[in-house]
Amino acid sequence: MFGNQEKCTLVIGSDGLIGEALMTQLQITGKQVIGTTRRRNKVDGDHVYLDLEDVESWKCQRPIDVAVVCAGVTKLHTCRRNPVETARVNVLGVTLLMKNLVAKGVYVIFLSSNQVFDGSIPFQEPHAPFSPKTKYGVQKAEVEKEISKFKDSACIVRLTKVLYSKSPLIIGWINSMQKGKTIHPFSDMVMAPVSLPFVVQVICKVIAEKLNG
Repeated sequence: MFGNQEKCTLVIGSDGLIGEALMTQLQITGKQVIGTTRRRNKVDGDHVYLDLEDVESWKCQRPIDVAVVCAGVTKLHTCRRNPVETARVNVLGVTLLMKNLVAKGVYVIFLSSNQVFDGSIPFQEPHAPFSPKTKYGVQKAEVEKEISKFKDSACIVRLTKVLYSKSPLIIGWINSMQKGKTIHPFSDMVMAPVSLPFVVQVICKVIAEKLNG
């Protein structure tokens, strides 16, 4: 399965929204890439199994140059309701995996969130003090603190709300409006949306230039 020993990019969480789009783009551009999945039925020549709750002895059979951490529990209400369980994945699992990768000379990119701040100040500086108001933001901030110890071996990419044209919510709204039905979008949520293609473009640039910080 892993006969080609050329160093590749590892996309952790390649069956998620961003991970899948990133892996597809890297393959289109001819990059050597392998993804991880927590669904055993999706394991194949391009995907290996990884459970972030059990990373102690995990290792990829192919040599890795860059790893992009796209995996984790991302739903705010899930992290709020189950802070201990989600922290095992979002903090303990992710941090241990990245430590192991960096120790092997792998450059890691961690996808974080604007949730590490409370949203009261626009255009936060990279090293502004953390001020999370959600459990998800707290977990992301804890991982960022650990990554800061990796120096030039890591980069943090903080994302706001990632939107894409095939979002079930948006498609549902479109279908309803085409049928003349009333929709009920959120009235109490403020966000700075970014498109999925833009996010993938940024990550590819970080991979190519191995930016840090």
